[in-house]
Amino acid sequence: MKSGAAAAALALTLFGGQSASAEPRTDTLVSGGKSVTAEFELDAGEREVIKRTLHARIEVTIDVTVEVVSIDGTRHARGDTVSLSPGRHRVALYEKGAVVYEGYVQFPTTECTLRDNPELGCY
Repeated sequence: MKSGAAAAALALTLFGGQSASAEPRTDTLVSGGKSVTAEFELDAGEREVIKRTLHARIEVTIDVTVEVVSIDGTRHARGDTVSLSPGRHRVALYEKGAVVYEGYVQFPTTECTLRDNPELGCY
């Protein structure tokens, strides 16, 4: 996504099911090529309004010093460009087939480069 691209606002009203023992639920809403995922629990008859801003996917260039990086379980090599939704993603760094770091990285709403120096982040 190029900087300056518009974000979409979303307000969603959720209603609890008929059962008093409803299981936690995760829903993803896609609108105009933008998506948001929310996890929520509602009791029977309960109502909640969730407000989110939807951002388009961003292009992330991989520029790490290790052999392989995994983002949300998908492996990528240095120089690859991947399309991600902004927000928090699970990242693992591999060297000689072994995980040397695993954690979460917050990705911005504009394109960026994933680097592990000076510290792991998308700059």
